[in-house]
Amino acid sequence: MPQASESLRHLIKLMFGDGIDSEKPIKFLEDAGYSLTQDYHWILPTKEHYPSEEEELCLRFLVDEWDFGWIVEEKHFELGNSTE
Repeated sequence: MPQASESLRHLIKLMFGDGIDSEKPIKFLEDAGYSLTQDYHWILPTKEHYPSEEEELCLRFLVDEWDFGWIVEEKHFELGNSTE
């Protein structure tokens, strides 16, 4: 069962007021232009985008606490290929 570290939960709580909830980190990433795939991986807003520190914290939290996938290339989903 996935579980984020206490320090990561603390940072997420400082950002969003809750160290467990997934909705606010998801909204934060979507508002920044990220796309969430059907199998819970993330596509960057642009190919040139480099995640900010806050974006990376949200990504890591969702991976560690909620078992989301990491960042994948959009072409994998355009072609219907699996990333695993």
